Amino acid sequence: DGYYEVDLEGNLSFFNETFSSIFGYSKSEFDMMNYSQFMDKKTSKSFLQAFNKVYETKQPIADFGYEMFTKDGKKLYGETSISLKYNMDGTITGFRGITRDRTEKKALEDELIKHRDSLEKMIALRTKELEEETIQKEYAKKVNTSIFNISSAVTTTQSLDALYPLIHKYLNDIIEIEKGIMFVEIA
Repeated sequence: DGYYEVDLEGNLSFFNETFSSIFGYSKSEFDMMNYSQFMDKKTSKSFLQAFNKVYETKQPIADFGYEMFTKDGKKLYGETSISLKYNMDGTITGFRGITRDRTEKKALEDELIKHRDSLEKMIALRTKELEEETIQKEYAKKVNTSIFNISSAVTTTQSLDALYPLIHKYLNDIIEIEKGIMFVEIA
């Protein structure tokens, strides 16, 4: 873990070897460098807001995530803690914290998010397919029932005057079923 201390302006005043090695700078290069020099403007602004929050609330922040850049321009993802630093008489003199390179962890999290999103899409597609199959099975069942009813009416009805209204009713049932299927497909 990299340990750092910065003054109230954000200039590095103390850091361990691990901290400087994370960023690829030598001790002399890093000495009194401002935190904003190894991150982009957006991240620098977020850091400033975090420092201000810690200063105003007197409450530390743990696991503050941010993007940072090494000396050679390589982008890393870091997590840091931020707490106040006091001198002997209790005056706030700056901030201190622990920084960790979480680039691999972030890459794994991003990969997991991609896989989760992919699985969610696959589940949604399969759910839609199963719903369509269920609708088709219900449609086939209702059509078969109507055909069976027509067949039964033909064999059991004694007069054509009574048969035609039954056939008409069962054919209308099939038409209504088709309209329902078309409505479901359109929606």
